[in-house]
Amino acid sequence: MPTWTVHQGNIWKATVTEDVKFLFSGGQLQTLARYPNTGWLRNDDGSATHITDAALTQPNGHWVGAQLVVRSSNWSYDTPIISGHTGTTITFPTVFSNLAQLDWGYFLQNKLRNWTVRVSGTTAPAMTNCISKHPQMPTPMC
Repeated sequence: MPTWTVHQGNIWKATVTEDVKFLFSGGQLQTLARYPNTGWLRNDDGSATHITDAALTQPNGHWVGAQLVVRSSNWSYDTPIISGHTGTTITFPTVFSNLAQLDWGYFLQNKLRNWTVRVSGTTAPAMTNCISKHPQMPTPMC
């Protein structure tokens, strides 16, 4: 069980030595922070390396480092890390399909400032912190 310390406000963190696959708090499996909170966004335009969508109204750079979950074919999802965000366009490493004609949907996850759930964890391989947003000292298991 990791040791938890205050990250900022009511956000808690703990250093972990392995990727976090699941996070439980009070015996309940927690969900990664995502945008939108439910459902899928639909791209207005795209390619194998970018998506343009009028729904992306956040300031430039906001989504850099977040994980894109995009349905890139009728049988697969790709999950690249966003490398750029300018205006209504996000860029990322190449995915399976050219998304220009495909609007099967996508969502963005694993961005600390977008957490709206009480407790969340991360599955990003590069992360070494498991972070929990909770009003009292949490007791989640990573």
